Amino acid sequence: MAQQVLDAKDYMVVISSTPDQNSAESKAQEANTRFKSAQSDLEAHALPPGSTPYWGVYVGQYVTLPEARALVQKARQQGYKDAYFTRLP
Repeated sequence: MAQQVLDAKDYMVVISSTPDQNSAESKAQEANTRFKSAQSDLEAHALPPGSTPYWGVYVGQYVTLPEARALVQKARQQGYKDAYFTRLP
């Protein structure tokens, strides 16, 4: 059972959230510029609201728990100190 949780690709890493689409897309673009200049393999995307009214900016979607933990660390090293992972519904 524990291995199934580790292997499940149902996590995502959020680096920012905002109430509007334009701001989310701008934050994703800003993050990608930062990642590129640091020669990082991270890539940010804006995600429309789902269960909350906020747009999310994420760097990993449909990743395993170990991958999510690693991506959180990479994002934090790139200045996104509030990065976190969450399990997708």
